[in-house]
Amino acid sequence: MPKNILSLKPKELIKLLEKAGCTFHREGKGDHCLYTREVEGKRRVVPIDMGAREIIILKEQHQTIRFT
Repeated sequence: MPKNILSLKPKELIKLLEKAGCTFHREGKGDHCLYTREVEGKRRVVPIDMGAREIIILKEQHQTIRFT
C-alpha cells in the first residue's frame, strides 16, 4: 500500500471526522453511516462502512471534506 494513503479503523475515522467538524447525519443501508460537513455553503457527505476492518482514505475523500 502506498505510504500517502491512510488506513484507519472505522471508529478512528469517526473520531477524526468529528474533530474536523463533521456531524453524524443518518444511518445508511446495511452497516453504513453518513457524516456531513458544511464547506463553502455546501454539504459534503462521507459514507463509512462500519463493518469494514480498515478503511482506506482516498485523496478524493480527503478533498471532499476539506481537511487541512
